[in-house]
Amino acid sequence: MIDVIFRDLSTSDGRQVGLQARTADDVEVVIDALAQPKSASGMVTHDGRELWEGKYPDHELVVVIDGALDLGALCYWDRDTPRARTLGPGDGPDFEDENVDFPPDSWLPRAQITEALAEFVTTGNRPTCVSWQVIPQTW
Repeated sequence: MIDVIFRDLSTSDGRQVGLQARTADDVEVVIDALAQPKSASGMVTHDGRELWEGKYPDHELVVVIDGALDLGALCYWDRDTPRARTLGPGDGPDFEDENVDFPPDSWLPRAQITEALAEFVTTGNRPTCVSWQVIPQTW
């Protein structure tokens, strides 16, 4: 099962919304919620993975969906994998929020993002159905 947290920017305080997904049908509900015009990126964790220091997720998957363009992008890291973004054809928008930035070459069709998130629900590992580009560390 995955937990997804995102901010609803249509509220005055940008309240956090939490969703869970256990199946591919549940993933569609999550993607639809993130595709709303006033949704920020979603922070996704898998409850089947080991906790770091017994308290914290050892991984993070960030997902953003642009409902108007029918595109999405992912960013993933875990303790064994460097931070990486999806690799797309370069025709997406520039996107940045407090969680991540996605340049134009990070965006893929929404259906591919849905497939990748469904794979993550099943495996708990970085999805293999999409291509990735490592994000260079700047510090």
